[in-house]
Amino acid sequence: MADGRAETGAMLRLTLIGEPTVTVGDAPVRIVNRKLLCMLAYLAMIDGCRESRERLVGLLWSESDEKLARGSLRQVMTAFRRISSERRFDGFDTDRGHVALTPSRLLVDVTEIERRTSAGDLHPDLLRFDDLPARLLLGCEDIDPAFGAWLPVQRAALRDRLLRSLGAEMERLAPDAPGAEDVALAILRIDPTHEEAARRAMEARALASDTAGAIKVYNRLYEVLGEDYDMEPSTRTLELIAEIKSGDFDQRLTAAPSRSARAPAAPVAAPDAPRGEPPVLLIEPFRLGGEAAQGDARMVIDGFRLALIASLVRFREWRVADGDRVGADGAPPADGPRFRVRADAHARSGALMLVLTILDDASGFFLWSDNVSLTFDTWMEAQSRLIRQVTIALNISVSADRLRRIAQAPDLAPSLYDLWLRGQRMILDFNPDAWEEAGSLFRQVIDGAPGFAPAYSSLAQLGNTAHVARPGWMRSAAYHRETLEIAQQAVALDPLDSRAQLALGWSLAYCGRWEQAELNFESALQLNSHDPWTMTSVAQAWAFAGRFEEAMRLARAAQESTPLPNQTRWGYQAGIRFLCQDYAGALEAARTAGDSHANNGMWRAAALAHMGETEAAAEEARACLATVTSRWRGPREANRRDVTRWLLHMFPIRREPDWQRLRDGLAAGGMPVDGASFGDVLD
Repeated sequence: MADGRAETGAMLRLTLIGEPTVTVGDAPVRIVNRKLLCMLAYLAMIDGCRESRERLVGLLWSESDEKLARGSLRQVMTAFRRISSERRFDGFDTDRGHVALTPSRLLVDVTEIERRTSAGDLHPDLLRFDDLPARLLLGCEDIDPAFGAWLPVQRAALRDRLLRSLGAEMERLAPDAPGAEDVALAILRIDPTHEEAARRAMEARALASDTAGAIKVYNRLYEVLGEDYDMEPSTRTLELIAEIKSGDFDQRLTAAPSRSARAPAAPVAAPDAPRGEPPVLLIEPFRLGGEAAQGDARMVIDGFRLALIASLVRFREWRVADGDRVGADGAPPADGPRFRVRADAHARSGALMLVLTILDDASGFFLWSDNVSLTFDTWMEAQSRLIRQVTIALNISVSADRLRRIAQAPDLAPSLYDLWLRGQRMILDFNPDAWEEAGSLFRQVIDGAPGFAPAYSSLAQLGNTAHVARPGWMRSAAYHRETLEIAQQAVALDPLDSRAQLALGWSLAYCGRWEQAELNFESALQLNSHDPWTMTSVAQAWAFAGRFEEAMRLARAAQESTPLPNQTRWGYQAGIRFLCQDYAGALEAARTAGDSHANNGMWRAAALAHMGETEAAAEEARACLATVTSRWRGPREANRRDVTRWLLHMFPIRREPDWQRLRDGLAAGGMPVDGASFGDVLD
């Protein structure tokens, strides 16, 4: 058009791979404000393309004064309203609480790439760029610390989704099918260590009589594994390249594509990683016998192995390697203890009998074993639960074995990793006497390894729970701000560590910055959705935030996936269920938790009061006051009013009506709540 305007109903096109760009209609729009670009990108990437102003402020102006940050957001919105008006784009909406883009007026390159990939239509950008997910919003990493913590999680999630879709397409296509080689090469562009994709590309080129091309793919794989991970390709890959080089590869062979799962190579230790490497988990190929040893049963067992690996690599307590590459007598992929994860399955009459074991690679002792019986019809439903049980067993067994070694050799100087693990166990035990010692251990690790992110997240976790573990320690805004800085360091060092994201979420929540906190809780869950502890912690956060339906769903899932939850876990369940107004469930959970923590009696008393059992509530309230008093660690002698105040202000409950329900429940039990007010935190 002569006036440079787009026609009415113009579409907004966002290019988010690479440096973000904006086009309205057919005309590019030059936007110099990078935070405006990031706001549009964020809105385009979230469900519903709608977000609250508070969360946008927390995401893009997390270090600014709230009043100034809101003013900056208004300026950004005003700038885009002007652009929208000039270009006749009608898909930008705002109200007093929210900002939104109209999905039907929006075209986003990332969305189109994912849509086509999931439909089996290879997008050309997947062959054009190395590690396309890493190019998402390129150059926007430093826009704001909160945005910088959110962006790597989105890149990792995009990488997982693309590899999942491409992997499914690779499984569907025969090696000589049209497009099979391109799919394999697209996977290698994203993950150059993906051996199955490398084998597929080698097979495709060998079938096309391109031996030199097949060797080129192999050489690239060999180079990446050797230089980056100090490893060689697996036996299957070595056998395949030998066949291709010798001319023994049968070009007439068009067998169905292999369904074997791929194990990601062991990650490289950070330059500042502590002395004493974390344990290495060697995931062996899962064996299958009995009837139907191939076909559907083989697909199911290999699919489970891949899903298990995908879950295990998200934990920072260990590193994961392919057990097929490291023989029992071979050199470990890194210094430190090794544990083997084995599975034997037998298919019989439509059922799959699976036996999983974990053993110490050095001693041969078995640390854990379990077996399950599954039918193929219910496999997908049960798979997620089984993965969680395995990760629990690994987390407990491997860590306990590590600590046992330290205890049996007290004269052995522990590594920094051992110090961190010992401090972490102190946190989990909620022993108030060990709080100072645990903090000292974490600081020793940080002094010796400033780049070891888990030490920072553990120190932040310690800070977030210090007042909970030690009755009488009142919350302090200054202390919460100090803990927040530590948690921010943890996420800056490793934004893909779910523990760091959890620690930052709780630190922000305790500082009253819930809009930002929710982003970190969501990231933690996205990074480690199979870990019952992560699920329980986020469920508690959602209960405190008033997101009750999500809180109950997560709490139930965490409980179902933990065969024998300890009393501490039951205590968390009690608080979650009380805030979600499941008073009977809260009472049952708090009774099961006993007095493992001094605040459990609070949930029993308040739940009974809301159930109308006033006398029982009063009895529980008296018992709770006595328990807290007996464990008091406050700076002055305990009295009923201070004990009640400590209980009421222990948690960062977001909404006053929810806090009021707790206050009313304790008041009905006879606790002195007068003078207590919502949000009362000492400076």
